[in-house]
Amino acid sequence: MPIRIKLIIMSLLFLAVPSLLIGIIGYQSSRNSLKTLGAESLQTDVRMTIEMIEALDKQVKTGKVLLEDAQEQVKEAILGKKDANGNRPINPRLNLGKHGFIFIINSAGVELAHPNFEGMDVWEIKTTDGVYSTKEVVRAANNGGGFVTYEWPLPDNPNVHIPKITYAEKDPNWDWIVCTGAYLPDFNAGANRVLYILLFTLGISLLAGVIVILWFSKKMTKPIIQVAEQVKLIARGDYTQEPIEITSKDEIGELVLNFNIMKENQKKAILKQKEYQERIEYMAFHDDLTKLPNLRYIKEKLTQEMQSHKPFALLILDVDRFKQSNEALGHSIADLILKSVADRLKEQFPSHVFVGRLTGDEFAIIYPGLNQEDEWISVCKQIQSRINEPLQVKNLLLNVSVTIGSVVYNNNKIEVDEFLKHANMALMEAQQQQVPFQMYQPSMDGKAFDRLVLENHLHHALQRNELRLVYQPQVDIGTGQIQGVEALLRWHHPSYGFISPAEFIPIAENTGLIIPIGEWVLRTACRQIKEWHDQGLSFLQIAVNLSSRQFYSQDLIETVKGILLETGLPPGDLELEITESMMMNMEHASKTLQDLKHLGCKIAIDDFGTGYSSLNYLKHLPIHRLKIDQSFIRDLAENEQDDTIVSTIISMAQHLQLDVIAEGVETPEQMDILRKKQCTHVQGYLYSPPLAPENFLQQWDQLLQKANTLASELNE
Repeated sequence: MPIRIKLIIMSLLFLAVPSLLIGIIGYQSSRNSLKTLGAESLQTDVRMTIEMIEALDKQVKTGKVLLEDAQEQVKEAILGKKDANGNRPINPRLNLGKHGFIFIINSAGVELAHPNFEGMDVWEIKTTDGVYSTKEVVRAANNGGGFVTYEWPLPDNPNVHIPKITYAEKDPNWDWIVCTGAYLPDFNAGANRVLYILLFTLGISLLAGVIVILWFSKKMTKPIIQVAEQVKLIARGDYTQEPIEITSKDEIGELVLNFNIMKENQKKAILKQKEYQERIEYMAFHDDLTKLPNLRYIKEKLTQEMQSHKPFALLILDVDRFKQSNEALGHSIADLILKSVADRLKEQFPSHVFVGRLTGDEFAIIYPGLNQEDEWISVCKQIQSRINEPLQVKNLLLNVSVTIGSVVYNNNKIEVDEFLKHANMALMEAQQQQVPFQMYQPSMDGKAFDRLVLENHLHHALQRNELRLVYQPQVDIGTGQIQGVEALLRWHHPSYGFISPAEFIPIAENTGLIIPIGEWVLRTACRQIKEWHDQGLSFLQIAVNLSSRQFYSQDLIETVKGILLETGLPPGDLELEITESMMMNMEHASKTLQDLKHLGCKIAIDDFGTGYSSLNYLKHLPIHRLKIDQSFIRDLAENEQDDTIVSTIISMAQHLQLDVIAEGVETPEQMDILRKKQCTHVQGYLYSPPLAPENFLQQWDQLLQKANTLASELNE
């Protein structure tokens, strides 16, 4: 038997057996996990409804809302408005499977809110398995809440009876019994999808294994041919070719590696400082793979279009089934798919239409003047027609499609992030409805209910002492001295536990709660650092983030001045961190920062390199320090682009006589690279995670010893 056939058989066995075992285990695990999550989802929906009732009941008692109106609001929130026949729709936004819904009864068994039986007495209804379901539900609710299982016909096929589970709990305010019901087989749907994906992945893996072996001999000569071709180009002075991919670790791979190194060294000798500056500008606002504008650039473009007060449409395109393609075909093929989609979009539209890549497999199109429905439909169809054309990727002929979500700007007051959110909501609606494109409608605000509950709790977080500050040390690399700390905000909810700042900070910004919360943060941080000064750590400085709303508030200067006087903290020991986006309004930024400087405070630019593209403000504004964003530090040792960006930022800071600090330092290798680039200050988990104030003092000696040890190791 030929060795090629042997290799194919061995590879198939090697791929098939483990994949089959993983598929069986993954399917069973997913099935069990989804059932558990389904039951928890029933409880969560009931309790969130009761929380809504509690919030509305308070308004009823204060006379703001009539009881009947409040009760109708609840019914419409969990189901919807009654139609002409007195029926209510099933709420599709609830995660209760295809047929699940929330309903409400009273202790006498009368349906108070139900898609079909509202107002009916269902006390004596007996299911096919002999269970008086209403009586059992009332009994479970009166016992503090519980689950009831019984058989019930499918709404779209009454002749089929399958198990159904209902969770019931009694509301203490209106004496309602709130119930959530769902069919058990719905919980298995996700596990079945996992099984199909695993089987599909197994088939593709087996096919890929055969193709790799068949073409192995041919691929061995490919690097040598590429080297010969690039040598000819180099002889003509052309260094623009990408490095040759190293496909093996043998002599050929070593030859390619050394050739790449030689060519890159020659290229670096030719490049000048101007090229580095142009490169960092480009990388900061363009996607490396597709060469399209990235998310930062897209946001700036949206801001410019909104400021022009002219109508335009934002279209977000998502490549269908991209995750499956990525897993099945590998990253290289997936990248080629994205590049091909990007090329087709760029070729399709004229220059005034802006095309960019958001993240992953999502693209954005900003189309000026597109605000008529018929024109929008025509554009969407043209896009899909072009993308749907067969795509040749290496040796594969692929069919690629996209789903489109869109939103129109008609000079309405809306933030860029909210505008993007609306387009994403339209995209998700299209994907859920399995339609090719969808325009945003206000009724798509499916997360409004969750947001209402979280916002209500956030209003009381300060009074209930649920917010707290933690502090992360900022260290001098060379000396090992801890020179300051950054104050970071955390919310620990008594019922929901830790809530990410990424969830509640945007709500605080949008509702204005960020103003009192931000003032509390500033006051608490200044009071804490002054306390540590009095305990012998007088050299410590404190860094506090300012939100956009705080920065643009009229009483910011008076608030900072008052807190400094109240706490007795020297102004020079307070560093206020702002973001580049706050520099968009140069007139306001210049006046505010000059006033803060006159108070004696220091100013740092947080997440430098990720925001406003103009660097003009660095030489005109009283900036004290640049803070390198952790996204550039995370892959610093492996990513050449990040290395170049960090080098340029440090060099820029040195020439402008600004301090520079890198955040998110987690490894000695990152620290060593930063030290060699003459970055003097760092913070990150390598030295310490953010600490509660009581732990900070307790661990002071250990923190100082660790910082000194790392500094000594670097200086050896």
